[in-house]
Amino acid sequence: MIRLGVINSARAIPMLLAVLLAAGCLAGCRSDTVDDARLAEAWHLCEAENFAAASPLLRDYLVRHPDHPVAHYLLGKCFANRTPVELTRAKGEFDMARYLLETGHYTGVPGAAVTSDAFLADTHYETALVLLHTAMEAYKAGIAVQASVGILKTALEHADKGLQVNPASPPLTELKTTLERAINQATQYSPQQPLSPPAGNAI
Repeated sequence: MIRLGVINSARAIPMLLAVLLAAGCLAGCRSDTVDDARLAEAWHLCEAENFAAASPLLRDYLVRHPDHPVAHYLLGKCFANRTPVELTRAKGEFDMARYLLETGHYTGVPGAAVTSDAFLADTHYETALVLLHTAMEAYKAGIAVQASVGILKTALEHADKGLQVNPASPPLTELKTTLERAINQATQYSPQQPLSPPAGNAI
């Protein structure tokens, strides 16, 4: 008959803690792997403009990773491209993404080769685009176009900052031209010459 001895707590407790920590680490690693796969899936869904499918994945991801700039950026894209559009919430997500990026939280995009500079330029582009569309929506709602000059100038500042990081970006260059034209029209506006919509730019 095997005799069960008294467990030596001095040795057993550290061993038990090591086992529990290892199990927790493995579970955490598995969870991070799954989350990375979901973020990569959300990225590809947004690239395919399937924002409705990407949105719940991103919301779920941000519950566990609230400081991930890429997830905030992608969720901003979802808000900017839904019907009806939610421009204020989109800008909030882009602002958060940029803040997290500038404070050193960027760890890359799972499954995509995106540098921090390219990502920073994209956040400035999306912010500028949302501000431009905010000004256009205000104009459509009957608000005097002169009231949106400040918004348009802020958008232009973001376009300029994006070009400082990525000076060869065609979308940023085109957006800057559009914004400069919009500001010029807004400052010289008359009822006989309505503000032209942005050409060639879609959120």
